Amino acid sequence: MHDDGIGIPEAKLASLLLDIPGRKSIGLTNIHKRLMAIYGPDNGLHIDSTYGTGTTVSFKIPKQEED
Repeated sequence: MHDDGIGIPEAKLASLLLDIPGRKSIGLTNIHKRLMAIYGPDNGLHIDSTYGTGTTVSFKIPKQEED
């Protein structure tokens, strides 16, 4: 997913996927943690943002081999 909004400041971007106690917005963190739990620590959400340009959110999961 990509948007062309104002982007996310670097300081906030670095903490978006961290599990911070007391944080009110936990949706992205929960999704990231769940993807890592199911598919391993090398997988999960990736957020790329340039302040003033926009944000892209993607995720990585391993390719499932066909039987």
